[in-house]
Amino acid sequence: MNEKMPTKIDKLSGTRWLARYNAINKIIEQWDVSKLHFEMATESERCYTAQQLYEMFADKRNYLYMVFLQKTLQELIIVNTAFQSDGANSLKLMEDLVNLLKNYLAILIPPIRLQQILNQELMSFCLSDYVMSGDFINFGYTFNEASVSVNKAELTNIKERCKTFLIELCVQIQCRLPTNIDILQKINFLSPENATAQVRRPDVTSLASSLGNICEDVDKTVTQWNTLHRNEWTNTEDAELYWIQVAQNKQMHSVKQNLKT
Repeated sequence: MNEKMPTKIDKLSGTRWLARYNAINKIIEQWDVSKLHFEMATESERCYTAQQLYEMFADKRNYLYMVFLQKTLQELIIVNTAFQSDGANSLKLMEDLVNLLKNYLAILIPPIRLQQILNQELMSFCLSDYVMSGDFINFGYTFNEASVSVNKAELTNIKERCKTFLIELCVQIQCRLPTNIDILQKINFLSPENATAQVRRPDVTSLASSLGNICEDVDKTVTQWNTLHRNEWTNTEDAELYWIQVAQNKQMHSVKQNLKT
């Protein structure tokens, strides 16, 4: 053992299950130390609870489940934290959510099939029709290393359970995707970074034409977009503040034109 006090494991939440990620991290960090501690307590104190806990830590299958959950929830936590942020870029959040779903799908289904899925199909895509067998799914290097000492039959069962978890996770993300995801992703073109770029500016013609109720003159809208980089803007970090500034600039320009006439 060491002289350091063991790190306190976060209390599990019944409503915020994503908080369990922190608990999983601390359990894995202290896995070997905890196993030794409960083994010693079992022998010296004849404690039944300590014996049960030792058997849990000595079981390679339990460690494998923890490794899987740690890797799987890591990306999810990052995106979830971004959604909870007050200053989050709403345009980028949608892109992050789509990429998160695609990352999980890349584990479950063959690459060729994944390449055929359009963004607007993500919400309705029935992934269970294309999911690979658990034995053919790569759960990552750490998982593979930890699975060496697990017998084949047990490993097959573990992989199938991990696969089921990933499928349900993908379904839950699909439920949170908006129906107009294709348009919302195109709106990401309107980030201040793209709007003020001198070169490699994205073509917004397709976006403008899909918003016919707002952009009555597509050519005029595209022309205005292509002139944005010529102005000097003070707010170019926050998308909302940037477009408020653009709107104010447009209003001032209209007022000046009216005064001239």
